[in-house]
Amino acid sequence: MHAMNDMARKSKGQLPLTAVCNPDGDLRTLPNVTSELTALKLLVESQLRLISQLEDRDAERTQQLEMAAQELERKNEEIANHLSVISNQRQEKVVILREVYHRVKNNLQVVESMLKMKWRSLSDATAREAIETAILRIHGMAMVHERLYQMPDLGGVSLTAYLRHLIGAATAAHSLTPNRVKFDLDVEEIPLALDAAIPFGLLMNELLSNCLEHGHATDAGSIVHVSVRRSAKAVRLVVKDNGAGLPEGFDPAKSTTMGLMLAASWARQLGGTLDFTTSQGCQVQADFARLAEQVKTEYPAVAQRLAASKHPLLPTRYQA
Repeated sequence: MHAMNDMARKSKGQLPLTAVCNPDGDLRTLPNVTSELTALKLLVESQLRLISQLEDRDAERTQQLEMAAQELERKNEEIANHLSVISNQRQEKVVILREVYHRVKNNLQVVESMLKMKWRSLSDATAREAIETAILRIHGMAMVHERLYQMPDLGGVSLTAYLRHLIGAATAAHSLTPNRVKFDLDVEEIPLALDAAIPFGLLMNELLSNCLEHGHATDAGSIVHVSVRRSAKAVRLVVKDNGAGLPEGFDPAKSTTMGLMLAASWARQLGGTLDFTTSQGCQVQADFARLAEQVKTEYPAVAQRLAASKHPLLPTRYQA
């Protein structure tokens, strides 16, 4: 009987059958076959239902994923369209801004030409000197605006490239002979936002003009030292020449000359004041707190744009 049970377990269906035999060993009946087959059928049907449910869930999930993918694609298209609109608007604003700077420069040049016509007709030396000073100042303002609309990216200005242009424009405006003035520069590459570049350029033009006009050394070649360095709380500007220095008893704080008044006003826009000292020439120093804060907050974005524009670096020594 045990042998028959073993054979039943090894049969194709692997069903645990219990055989009932007579005393002679003959098979009489298999009483559990019907119930065991019924149980197997129920198990198979349950598994089929489970498989069907899983297939339905997979189909539903697949449909949901396809709908989500379509929605993401639609949103990506909307974002791309918005970015395209923003890019076009920014390009339009850049074109308009460049045109504004260009027209300001042209208008200043018209004023400069009118003053030159008047200057030629004057015979009084004092009047001619005053008109000539105004012409140089207006020319410097025009060159600042010219440089701005020529910048590759109006979102920011490279300080070194900007200084090189200002130095070249100032020396050309004063008609200096080659090698007469040397510029010794200690300049940190500081990206300037546009609203800071304008007063900084106008201030530098005024200070450079003063050095070129009044800071000539008598016994040696003139040297103008320009330093721009960042500190923890300010951007320090130092402009120094090796000329005769300030006149005795001259107090810049009480001066009513237009040049110094304009320079002080531009320095205040950058968050600083001008400090004049005389030691082997004239030195002007200013600590710009507002400029430092702007550089701190806007430095990453401006620096990234300037890196893409590949501005040339300014040499440590520049001859005019």
